[in-house]
Amino acid sequence: MDLCILVETNAYIEAHARCDMDIIMGVSDRVRNKITTIGGTIKRLQRKIDAKNPVYDIYDTLISDSTVCERMVADTSTFMEMSRRDPQIQQIPLEELIRISLERVQTTEQRKDVSIEIRLDPAVPFILADRSDMEALFFHLLQNSLEAVNPDKASVQIFSTTDTSLPDRVLIEVFNTGIPIKMEEPARVFSPFFSTKPFGTGFGLAIARLAVKKNYGKLHLQPMPGKGTKVLVILPSAMSTLIKPKLFIKESYRQA
Repeated sequence: MDLCILVETNAYIEAHARCDMDIIMGVSDRVRNKITTIGGTIKRLQRKIDAKNPVYDIYDTLISDSTVCERMVADTSTFMEMSRRDPQIQQIPLEELIRISLERVQTTEQRKDVSIEIRLDPAVPFILADRSDMEALFFHLLQNSLEAVNPDKASVQIFSTTDTSLPDRVLIEVFNTGIPIKMEEPARVFSPFFSTKPFGTGFGLAIARLAVKKNYGKLHLQPMPGKGTKVLVILPSAMSTLIKPKLFIKESYRQA
């Protein structure tokens, strides 16, 4: 009897959770469409007036605000979609993943003045994870790094190595030369909508942490006073014994 009640309660909660997420996703899509339309209209109006006109600067502010809102809605959708989708574990080349994410960030941010150093350990060329989750993870980590760099010494470094305490894991470091986060902030920066940047959405690190948790990893922030901020990501490598049994089960199921 107790088991039946437990099953029914679980089914009830899951059904309502899915319904709530569908509503949020639907609202996000509708809002994003409206914001995109508003932003496009403001840009067209701005092009019709002289740059010296005081109204031109007002349009600039409105365009910036609409862009932030559009990004926030998009990040909300990404977070919700990632929350509801099970990871499809596969072997992913780490270098390819980072370069694709970096190209995507540089296209959106247009930061050509940042020195970027990539040094990956050839002993661990692959990770085991969901590709979509990992693309979201590295996009947001790199986007945060490019937004936070010190303009006088704009540098981002991406390193990887084996984790000596966990030989079947790969340790990835993403460092930027921006102002280090305050010691009281690390717990808050992972909360949705929390941002210290004027044009931040507050979802970047929340999405990154969710992506890592879903894929059997860990994520830590490490302030480096006088230097910058380092993000440490630990993920299963291709040699991981934690996920291989699940891969074998899925492969056997497909063959059957």
